[in-house]
Amino acid sequence: MNHIRKHTKRVRRVSGRSPFPNCRIQTPGIRFLNSAVEPFIDANPKTVNNTGKENLLSVWQADRFSNGGTSGLVAGASFNGGRTWKITGLPFSECVRGGVPFPRASDPWVSFGPNRKAYISGISANLANLNTAISVVTTKDGGRTFSRPTVIVQDKGKRAVNDKPSVTADPIQSNVAYVVWTRTQFISGGNYRNAARLAKTTDGGRTFRSRNIFNAGINNNTIGSIIVPNPKTGVLYHFFVFVKFNGNKSTHFNLLQTSRDRGETWSKARTISKVTLPLTFEIDSGGNVDSSFTFLGIPFRTGSALAVSAAINKKNGDLYVVWEDARFSNRKVPEVAISVSRDGGRTWSKPRRVNRPLLTPAFTPTVSVNDQGQVGVTYSQSLKRKSINTLPTQYKIKFSFDGGRSFSSKETNLGKRFDYLNAPYSEPGYFTGDYQGLTTLKNTFVPFFSKANPTNVRAKASTFVAKVKPKK
Repeated sequence: MNHIRKHTKRVRRVSGRSPFPNCRIQTPGIRFLNSAVEPFIDANPKTVNNTGKENLLSVWQADRFSNGGTSGLVAGASFNGGRTWKITGLPFSECVRGGVPFPRASDPWVSFGPNRKAYISGISANLANLNTAISVVTTKDGGRTFSRPTVIVQDKGKRAVNDKPSVTADPIQSNVAYVVWTRTQFISGGNYRNAARLAKTTDGGRTFRSRNIFNAGINNNTIGSIIVPNPKTGVLYHFFVFVKFNGNKSTHFNLLQTSRDRGETWSKARTISKVTLPLTFEIDSGGNVDSSFTFLGIPFRTGSALAVSAAINKKNGDLYVVWEDARFSNRKVPEVAISVSRDGGRTWSKPRRVNRPLLTPAFTPTVSVNDQGQVGVTYSQSLKRKSINTLPTQYKIKFSFDGGRSFSSKETNLGKRFDYLNAPYSEPGYFTGDYQGLTTLKNTFVPFFSKANPTNVRAKASTFVAKVKPKK
């Protein structure tokens, strides 16, 4: 039996009091004031060599509601490698002056381009009528100031619903960026038509042109679209989940498309892997796809089978994708699966388990690759298999030193364990995000994540940052 080595890394709390304490525009549902969930982060490529002065830009949801969405989206900018942070409310909702005229916001994402400009995407929503909009704001100074929002698409809920946007700056061409999301259009007979949609800007975010790049067909869904670019060749890799419905049952596949002309044309989708769902998995079909699973009778909302995280080795182009999968536990619990492609996405390795096999859920994985080609994967894992009044959970990172073929037995715990039952309950389960953040500064990994707080803290959940150097 392999000896499990553990190490605990200190973390720094980033989020604090909500920037929107007096904003109560849409009141249905319980608002978890000061809660900070579903974060993401990127590093300014122009500053990664300035040790101690690296520019990091993070985003997250503030004040999660029990029935979905938040008061607004928040940016945290650091100019000293993560020691201190400047917090700013972003104009994705009516809680910020000049913001998109919707009462709630969700799904923040951030990406730096080669010219120091960063792009932030998010969704704005009105839960009363299901009207939605996808918008982008930019910053030229690393997060000190932000532009007004550019609305890419806006739909009335009776006609169509937009969801789960992400933004990726082109790593070679300045002022070029790509936004991908899922759009569901309602048609006759209670049916719907779904597609993965791409919007591209060539003028730094002032204007976008958009079109469908994958059609899911009638009454099926795409979800969780992200683009990973090759920084040497400019090839774009579009990762997403395809959900095929047969009545109330769903089958999930991780798919990949590629573009060799900066998003103008796209290949046919290739299957990376079918996703094995836990026996307790539940999903709502239609325009707003949410999913959950239960463990010890506790509902988890984690983006299970609806999200992937992907990364590229900048030197050799190897691709990595991680997701939640129940194949390793005979469908009892979801765990962290990884698959690797060493030929530009044409073929993929058999999925391997990353986490320690405890027969407890390991969820919300995120992957990144440092300059040495070492692979890091972060995730949360429950620590108990018995039904008690708490659910101790630990946020962790594990490393691979052989290109994802195996992972070290060493586990690095990121901060103290937490009680997952203290997280905000956002239908249909306890929630810290469908995804988390992870970037690198040369050879150092920078996890940026949300976890539940003790009951004596005013915020149900906060965002935290750590810096970890892999050691064998």
